[in-house]
Amino acid sequence: DYLRQIGALEEGAPGRPHVRIVNYLLGPSNCVASSPYLSVCCLSECEALMGEVEERLRAPAAAPGRLLDLVATLSSSTVDAPRVLSQDLDARLHAIAEKNDGEVPLHGRLFAQWLHLAFPRECPFPHIVEDAAVLAADHFDPERHAFSEADRLAFANATAAEAAPSAPQWSDEEVLPLAEPPRRSMWGDVGRVVVLLSLGVAVLGGGFRSVSDAVAAGSGRQHGKKSELPLYA
Repeated sequence: DYLRQIGALEEGAPGRPHVRIVNYLLGPSNCVASSPYLSVCCLSECEALMGEVEERLRAPAAAPGRLLDLVATLSSSTVDAPRVLSQDLDARLHAIAEKNDGEVPLHGRLFAQWLHLAFPRECPFPHIVEDAAVLAADHFDPERHAFSEADRLAFANATAAEAAPSAPQWSDEEVLPLAEPPRRSMWGDVGRVVVLLSLGVAVLGGGFRSVSDAVAAGSGRQHGKKSELPLYA
């Protein structure tokens, strides 16, 4: 249950679950020195790869062709570069772009899932958790989430007798925590400027009329006022 909660269990084939090693390594069970402010966990090599992508692109989204060329030049401890990416990776990245106006959002869940396929030993599968508390280090209980030696041996024997794992799981569910608001067209901006200028002219015209009326009223009172000088006998 713990592996399923943190996204470390791949259940593509019924009755034959597999452990996503990278998700397990980056899970809360491998964090120490937990506090309300920080946890000391294993380093994520995927963060370095993502940082290089961000540094080269310097944009929140990019065209799929540009991303394919860039990722093909990235290397890791288990992946040599340059390399030719598979047709499946090419097709999946273009499918992501089709859902986002021709560009791939770099900080969306689908691109993170794509990176997991491109770097399966470095980038974790972006599992959608129902409660973020399961990812906290203090949520993990070593005694409650421990396997006995007999369970480990039985699992190892069953795994050795299994056939090759099925194709990796893929979910089309997108999460965009950093989505930008829709871009306004040029004509929309021009319309806003015209409306603001019209309001400004109306306000200034009203103020000018008020000042003119006040000056005219004051001048009329001055002309209509009689001199009241004191009379002495």
